[in-house]
Amino acid sequence: MNTLKTVFGKLFKEETQLASHEVELALRDDIIASFQKYLGQRDVAKKVLNKAENAIIEAYNNYSAIAAFGNATLQDMEALKAKAKEIGLGLDPQMESVEKKVKSEIKGYMNNAKAIGDLAKTMSNYKTSL
Repeated sequence: MNTLKTVFGKLFKEETQLASHEVELALRDDIIASFQKYLGQRDVAKKVLNKAENAIIEAYNNYSAIAAFGNATLQDMEALKAKAKEIGLGLDPQMESVEKKVKSEIKGYMNNAKAIGDLAKTMSNYKTSL
């Protein structure tokens, strides 16, 4: 009878250890599955961030170009005014309207270009931390 108790005692200990190993393996599998989801979501986030960064760079380039063209327009306008003054003419109303419009809008475009440039730098710094 003692032998039977010893055998059953060892058998139940073995069974308990196996159950413990099964729990550890299941937990390991859960961790691996969770980590794979993490990696997948991280890759999706990086792709979205890259698209956003490209769109921001494109917007920055466009706003910078608008500001540059506006400044060039104002410089040309000053040259036109000087030539018109030399020959004793004033600016025609259309040119005055163009000058007024560019002057009223250019500061906003320059501010937008700066803000978008700052955002692009922030995104670039953030990307390097991923």
